[in-house]
Amino acid sequence: MPHRRAPRRQQPRHYPISVRLSVSSHFLISAPPRFRSYLGDNLSGTGGRFDGFCLVSSDSDFTRLASRLREQGADVYGFGEQKTPESFRHACRRFIYTENLLPEAEPATSGGGVAPKALQPPSAAIPVLNKAIAQMDTEDGWVGLGAVGQRLANIASDFDPRTYGYRKLSDLVRKTAAFDIEQPEGRAIRIRAKLTPPLKAHSKATAASNRR
Repeated sequence: MPHRRAPRRQQPRHYPISVRLSVSSHFLISAPPRFRSYLGDNLSGTGGRFDGFCLVSSDSDFTRLASRLREQGADVYGFGEQKTPESFRHACRRFIYTENLLPEAEPATSGGGVAPKALQPPSAAIPVLNKAIAQMDTEDGWVGLGAVGQRLANIASDFDPRTYGYRKLSDLVRKTAAFDIEQPEGRAIRIRAKLTPPLKAHSKATAASNRR
């Protein structure tokens, strides 16, 4: 009998991520009424089958879906590029930039400098850090760093120290030079906003030097 060659296995086709996201977005947003009803039934009440969803997109098409899922009591975790519109980022409980997940975006530690692929400079984190501290009740201005991290998660779903080149929030806070930091022996780190912003103090020092 003649030898028959085994049929060649067809290799799976790999589509660009933009194509995959576009197709996923189309089927989710344009889902038939039966699916939307099924989704609503399984999210409603304490006996819902789904506790959370992961949405991967860098455009605003998923904003309405994310909001609906949150209204039904489900957690929504978004993943997308830094160009993702603010509306979608805020609609998620937690939003993670895909740039922070790439190997070349490995954050720095306290012993090294800022990672070369940091999306923003450390100074860009100062306003949101100040906002978090301002929302916390304190008599002397000192707040626990852990509590600050929890507040940041509530007011900025996309906040991530890796965006500024650091793995730990404590390392990022130190690098900004805009906060006093203390850690009493055996206790957690506390921080407070400095009375004189570093930039203003540096400007005064420069002006005094120029007058000499």
